[in-house]
Amino acid sequence: MALHLDCTDSDAQQITVEPSGGGSSFKLRRSPHTLPNDWKYDSDKKTIKKTSGNKCLEARGRGRVEEVDCSQRIEQEWTMSHGLPGLVDAPISCPGDQVISYMKKTHSQIQYKCSHVSSLGMCSPHYSTQVETKSPELETIKALRQLGAFCPPGEGLKSFESEASDKGAWIRFKYECCQISRVPVSIYPLMTGAGKRDFDTGMAQAWEGIYCPSGSTNGRVDFTQSRSFKPGQSASGTLKYDKNDGKWCVSGKDCAYSDVVHPLDLQLHTSQWYVVPVSDFDAIFEARGAKTTPKKKRKPPPLIKFGASDPEYLPECKDESHPGARKFKLASMNEEAKELDDENPCKYVYGAPPTNQDMDGADGMTGWIDDLVDTVGPGQGGVTYKSVKECSDRDIVRELQMAKWSQAHNYHTMGFDYARDLIMAYADGMPEVEAAPIGAGFEFQPGSILAAYSTWYFNTIQLGEDIAMQQHEMHFEQAGHDDCNPIQHGFARTFCDLHCIRDAVRKGDDAILRALEEAVEIIGKNTQLLLEHYVGEESGSLLVEEASKIRRGLATQFQELRAVAQEAALETRASLAGARAIKAFAGRWRHQGNVSGLASLHTMAGEVAQLHSTVTAVSSQKLSRVEEMQQNSLETVAYMNKFLKARAHVLGLYHQTASRAKTAQTWFKQHWTNKMSVLDELRDASVAQALETFDTMWWQVRRKLDAYLDAADDHTRAMSHAVDSLRSYAGQCHASFVQLKKSYAASIRAEKHDHATLKSTWSEMAVQVGMIASKIVDAKLLDQLALADAKVAKQPDVGKAERATICGNSSAALMSTRAHLAEAMTNGFLGQTQNQLSILFGEMAMLQQRYHAALGEAPGAEEVRLAQGRLSAAMKAARLGVDNLATSIAEHWRSHLCK
Repeated sequence: MALHLDCTDSDAQQITVEPSGGGSSFKLRRSPHTLPNDWKYDSDKKTIKKTSGNKCLEARGRGRVEEVDCSQRIEQEWTMSHGLPGLVDAPISCPGDQVISYMKKTHSQIQYKCSHVSSLGMCSPHYSTQVETKSPELETIKALRQLGAFCPPGEGLKSFESEASDKGAWIRFKYECCQISRVPVSIYPLMTGAGKRDFDTGMAQAWEGIYCPSGSTNGRVDFTQSRSFKPGQSASGTLKYDKNDGKWCVSGKDCAYSDVVHPLDLQLHTSQWYVVPVSDFDAIFEARGAKTTPKKKRKPPPLIKFGASDPEYLPECKDESHPGARKFKLASMNEEAKELDDENPCKYVYGAPPTNQDMDGADGMTGWIDDLVDTVGPGQGGVTYKSVKECSDRDIVRELQMAKWSQAHNYHTMGFDYARDLIMAYADGMPEVEAAPIGAGFEFQPGSILAAYSTWYFNTIQLGEDIAMQQHEMHFEQAGHDDCNPIQHGFARTFCDLHCIRDAVRKGDDAILRALEEAVEIIGKNTQLLLEHYVGEESGSLLVEEASKIRRGLATQFQELRAVAQEAALETRASLAGARAIKAFAGRWRHQGNVSGLASLHTMAGEVAQLHSTVTAVSSQKLSRVEEMQQNSLETVAYMNKFLKARAHVLGLYHQTASRAKTAQTWFKQHWTNKMSVLDELRDASVAQALETFDTMWWQVRRKLDAYLDAADDHTRAMSHAVDSLRSYAGQCHASFVQLKKSYAASIRAEKHDHATLKSTWSEMAVQVGMIASKIVDAKLLDQLALADAKVAKQPDVGKAERATICGNSSAALMSTRAHLAEAMTNGFLGQTQNQLSILFGEMAMLQQRYHAALGEAPGAEEVRLAQGRLSAAMKAARLGVDNLATSIAEHWRSHLCK
C-alpha cells in the first residue's frame, strides 16, 4: 500500500511514498524515477528529512519539490490545503437547507460547521474583488487581506470556494448567499457522563431569562425577571425606562437609547442583550385513550369566482400598429395613424409612398430614395425602426459619394494653375516677330497669342469641371431633399412610442385597480357565504363569538386593501407583485375544497393577512401615471445633456485657441512692422512681400474658421433649448407639445446650418492650406526668413573667460555660434511663422474631427496631411541651411572678438 502526496492535479506527476526496510524510513518515487537516499518524517517539526545529512524536502509550487537545508527551511504543511493550489482545491459547501454557522482556519486545515435553516430562501452567487498574486505561497500573498466574503443582511453563507489562474497570477473568492428569515440554529441534546441529557450551565448568564411586567413608573411599564435561564440562579434582574436620559436599561448591563413605549415595538437591543417575545411551541397535545370518531365533512357552499380583465389600449398602440410585434402590419399602422389628430404624436408615423420622383401621390412621412450609387425608387410609406435605420444609412452613403466627387474634382483641377503659370512664363519669354519683305510689313507677338490660347483652353476645361461638380452638388442636395430625414423620422417614432408608453401605464394601473377592487369585493362576499354556511350550524356561543372576531378582522383588512387600491399607481415591479398576489389568493379560494367551518375561517384569515402584508409592502413603491414616460424621456435628456456639455466644452477650447491665434497673429504683424526697418536696410524686399502675402492668407483662414465656430455655437444653443423643452414636457409637464415641436424644428435647422458651414469651411480651408504650403515651399519663404533672422542676429556679448575660450578653441566658437543662431531663429520670423503654422494645422485637425463626427470622412484630408509634411520638411531644411552657415559666421565673429 502506498501513500500519495497530491501536489498536482495530474496523475502522471504524483509523488508516491514507498516503505523502505522495516524502519520508519521510506523512499519517494515519481514514476518511473525514484529519488536517491531514504527519507523519514519528523512529527515534531513536521518535515520530511533525509536519513543521512541535514536535508529536507520543501514544496516550491504546484507539483514541484526541492531539496533544501533543514535549518533554512520555511515551515510547510503537507496537507491538501497547502499553498495557493491547495486553497483553490478545498471548496467549502453545506448541503440541502443548511448554511455555514462556524468556520476556523489554521495553518494546515479549515474547520467549518453547517446548521439547518427551516426557511431557507433563494440563493445567489457573489464574487469578491480579484487581486493579483506574485507567489503561490499563501504566507507571502499580502493581497489576501483585501479579500472577503460578505453576505447582505438577512442572508446566510452557504458555500465558499477560491478561484485562481493556472499560473497563480490572480485569485478571488466565489461564494453563495441564501435568504433566511431567522437565525440559523441547530439544537442538539447535551449528554452528561452518565448518558443523560442535561443543561449546559455555561450557555446562559443569571440575568438572561423571562421578564414580565411588574409596574408602571416614569411613563413606561417596568419589567422584572421572573425566571433565569441559568440553572440554580434566582431571578433578580430588571428592565426599566430612564425618562431623564431616554433609555431602556437592564440591571447590571448597558442601556439602549430609545423612547419607544414598549420594548417589543422595535425589538429593542444593544450589543449585550436583545428583547424577543415569548411564544409557545407549535405542538399538538392529545389525551390518551380511544380516538374520537371523525365527523363527516360537509360540502362547502359554492363561492363567487373571480377573473381579471385585460386592459384596452389605444388603437394606434396595439400590436398591429407597433413595429417589432408579431402582429404588426404596416398597412394597419398607416390606416390608424392617418385618421389621428394633428396633436397626436402617432399621427406623424403615417406615410404614403410616391409614384415617381416628382413625389406624386406622396403623403406624410415618406420620400424618394436615391443614394447616388445604385438605389433609386420610392421610399417606404410610414415610419418604422427599420425605415429610420435605412434612411440614416442612405444619408451616410450620399455623403461618402459626394466626398468622392469632390475629391475627383480637386484632383482634376489642382494642376491647372501650375500649368497656366508655366505657359505664361514661357509666353513672356518669346520675342516679337516682324515681317518686312519689301521694306514695309507687319509685327506680331506670338507670346501674347500663346497666352491667350492657353487661358482660353484652361478656362474651358475648368468651366467643364465646375459645371460637372455643380451638377453633382445639385444632385446631392436634391436627393437629400427628396429622401427622408433620419433625425425627423427618429423623433417621430420616439414620440409615438412615448405616447404609447404613457397609455400603457395608465391603462395597466386602471386594470390593476379594478381587479383589486373586484377581488376585495368577491372576498368579502365569499367570507359572508362561508360564515353563514358553517358558523350558523356550529353549537356554542364561543364559536360564534370567535367567528365574529375573525369576520371583523377580515373586514378591517379588506378596508385597508381597498384604501391601498385607491391610492396612486405603483411601480411596474410592485404592480406585478401585487397583481400576482391578488390573483393567487382569488384562485385558491375560487377552487377551495371541502373544509370545516372554523378551520376555513382561520385559513382565510391567515391568507388574508399574507395578502395584506404583501400589498402593504409594495404600496410604498408608488409611481405616478406619467413617471414611466418621464424615466424614458429623462434618460434621453440626460444623454443629450452630457453630449451638449462635452460639445460646449470642446467648442470653448476651440474658441480659446482661436482667440490666442488672433492675438499671436496681431503681435506677429506688429513685430514684423517694427522690424521692417531692418529689412529695408538690408533691402530684402522679397521677404517683406512674402510675409505680407502670408499674413493676408492667414486672416482669410481665420475669418472662415470664425464663421464655423459661430454656426457651431448656434447649433449648441438650439440643441440645449430642445433638450430643456423635452425635459419640461416629459418631466415637469410645463411645456406643450407644440412648443416641443418648435424647439425641435429650430434645432434641426441649426444642425443643418452647422453642417453646411462645416462642409464649406473644410473644403475652402483644405484648398487654402494646400496653396499656403505650395507658395511657402516653392518660393522658399522659410529659407529667406531663416537667412533674415541670421542677418539681423547681433554679435553675442561674452565675458572675458568665454571670449578666451572662443578665441582659443574653434569648436567652442562654432557651438556658441550655433546656439546663438538657433535662439535668433526661434525668437525671430522663422520661429513665429512655425508657431502660426502649428496653430493652423491644429485647427485643421479640429475641423477634420468635427467633419468625421457629423458628415463622415473628410474629403481632402490626405492633401492636408501632405501639406503639413511638406511644411515640416521645409522648416527643418531652413534651420539646417542656417546651421551650415554657422562655420563662416563663427569665423567672422572671431575676427572681431579676438583682435
